[in-house]
This record gives sequence, structure tokens and C-alpha cells, in this order.
Amino acid sequence: TETYDGTDYSEVNNLTTGRYALGVFGTQNSAIAAGGAVPGYNNICSLTEEWNGTNWSEVNDLNNARWHFGSAGDSSESGIIFGGSYASPAFAIGIATTEQWNGSSWSEVNDLNQARRHLVGAGHGSTSALVTGGFEIAIQNDTEEWNGTAWTSVSDIASSRAFGAAAGTQNAGLMFGGSTNASTANTVGQTATYDGTAWTE
Repeated sequence: TETYDGTDYSEVNNLTTGRYALGVFGTQNSAIAAGGAVPGYNNICSLTEEWNGTNWSEVNDLNNARWHFGSAGDSSESGIIFGGSYASPAFAIGIATTEQWNGSSWSEVNDLNQARRHLVGAGHGSTSALVTGGFEIAIQNDTEEWNGTAWTSVSDIASSRAFGAAAGTQNAGLMFGGSTNASTANTVGQTATYDGTAWTE
């Protein structure tokens, strides 16, 4: 684990359990890391850890183990995760399941309209979030907004892609990078902003 002070990165205390393709939300002083995979075939986990600014500690697990999903949230007190997959690459199918974190445990809430994996998310989390891109059968450009209760389909992003990254809020979002096919073989550097209504490349 590394922290950034606006100029440099510094190594700090490690996660309790090393893993990849996990989801995370929060800040430098208050964050949640959930799911992902530990080394070994199909070792997808439901493990959740909380960061207090100094150390990671294990807290209540996800209801469903998953990886390659989207996430959004302001701190370790409130956030959501959505989409991803329950299985290894050979059997991977995108899911629509959404789980909400209340500071102590996860609960299942309303699903995404479009099941997908390798998607990106941004926003405040439990009350508002934004999701776009991903992969399921084909590369996706669908965008959905979360209002604290349900997902609503809104204006699509112009360039379909998966494996990207996102930042910001539901009314001031940013998506960048990714791949235009189902693997990471065709990477792009495209960036798009979202103003709460539409995307601009």
C-alpha cells in the first residue's frame, strides 16, 4: 500500500491479504478494499478490509465473492460495489448485483440494468454513483446513475471500452484509458468528462 501527499508516494502498512482485481473506495485516511482474487486458480474472495489511515483490518465480508467490479464511496463509512464476475476467466459471466456498505456490513440492493464486468465507477457511493463501460458479450458504452435506491440508464459514453479507470462524482465524472476489446490487447488513452447529463471526449 502506498499513500500520495500531492508530490510523492510513500509505502505504508500492507493489506492483510494480498490480492488483485479488487474494488476500493474512500480516501487516504478512510477506505474500504473488497473482493478480488488471491493467488491460485479461481480463488475469488469476499474478503473486506478497512483502512484507518495507518492500518488495514478485516471487517465483514461481501455477501458474494467477486472480482473485476466497479465501486464508489467517500469513506469507509459508506459505499457501493457493482457488477464484476463470480467466476474465473474461463467461465466468467458479467453480473448486475450491487452491494451497499453501511460502515459495518454489506447488504444487497437493486441490480444494475446491464450486467457486466471490467466496468468503472465513481461518485459518493450510497447516495449517488456513476458507472460506464465494461464487457458482457460485447464491449459496453452504457452509462447508469445510482440515486441511492436504483440504477437508471442515461446518456452513453461515445467510445465503448472496458478495463478503464474513473474518478469524480455523478455530476462531474471522468473516465480515462481502457481497452476497446475483451482483452487488454487494444489499449486506448481516451478521456471523457461527464457533466451529469452527457459525456464529452
